[in-house]
Amino acid sequence: MKIELEDLPKLKELFQTLQSGYHLSNEDFGLYHELQDKEGYYEALFRELGYTLKADQRGYYYFLPEPQVAMNVTTRRMALLVFVLIEYLADEGMDPYTGIARGNFSMTQITSGLFSKHADILRDGGLDSPESIEKSILNNFVGLGFATVNGDELRFRPPVNRFLDVCLELGRARVTEENDSKTEAAGGAVTAEEPDGN
Repeated sequence: MKIELEDLPKLKELFQTLQSGYHLSNEDFGLYHELQDKEGYYEALFRELGYTLKADQRGYYYFLPEPQVAMNVTTRRMALLVFVLIEYLADEGMDPYTGIARGNFSMTQITSGLFSKHADILRDGGLDSPESIEKSILNNFVGLGFATVNGDELRFRPPVNRFLDVCLELGRARVTEENDSKTEAAGGAVTAEEPDGN
């Protein structure tokens, strides 16, 4: 079935939204459902414009960045906050992945808690106060569709799984590396203790 541009009334709005780095999830009712209903058409059209539309099964869409594009300051700070939040929640005895993906947090408690426990690493990443953490959450996480804030309540949206996936991948790589090191060390110890045959 052929589709005409007039059959895609939200094309301009969708393109501008996704091009800005925003991640559309089912909470963005109108735009999300328009994209979902005509996904194949939009995907083909965006491809012609040089953009790759990524549809994640967990319920969100975004433009895949070009492989050669370096991670910008905003993305680095967002990743740092997620990494530190995982550590913080684990220290509090919570399952950080479930907590982030499904929980609600007090913005005040999270920003002050993160800064009090991880001030040095946050300062190194350009976040030098609880207020700067809150500003990053509002401007970046909320501004790009990764979270919502209602009063003092912070809730992450499905796109935060992109950062959680990276954390899980790094964790698996670290475990594999540690296991490889232990195996090498054990192999070296056995070799050193082997009798020389005399």
